Amino acid sequence: MTAPRGWGLPESHLLPDVVVAFVDGELSHGARDRAASHITRCQACAAEVRAQRQTVDTIRHAGAPSMSAGFLASLQSIPQHTELPGTPDNLAITADGQLVAVQRPDRVAGLRDAGVLGGVAPL
Repeated sequence: MTAPRGWGLPESHLLPDVVVAFVDGELSHGARDRAASHITRCQACAAEVRAQRQTVDTIRHAGAPSMSAGFLASLQSIPQHTELPGTPDNLAITADGQLVAVQRPDRVAGLRDAGVLGGVAPL
């Protein structure tokens, strides 16, 4: 990417983001002038700018993608609103989305006469 030139200093090129911003007219006035000056001296960067401009031009003149009537009808048949079924008995969803079983002491064998859940008798 860099090669020694002149006094042995490496040659620097414009970063790809700078080339895109230059072509799109998004650089500040000073940055645009520095990039334009570099592009006049650097064939590699000038080629990158030409390629970017060609890409932008191709995209601007490209037609919108088309979809078949059947596919469009399938999309339009998706209901906008629907009733979702409730959760089954003894199941719940936690805040992080996990499905868990709910055990109620009055319905679980062995816990019916245990008093307070956790095994500690009331005071």
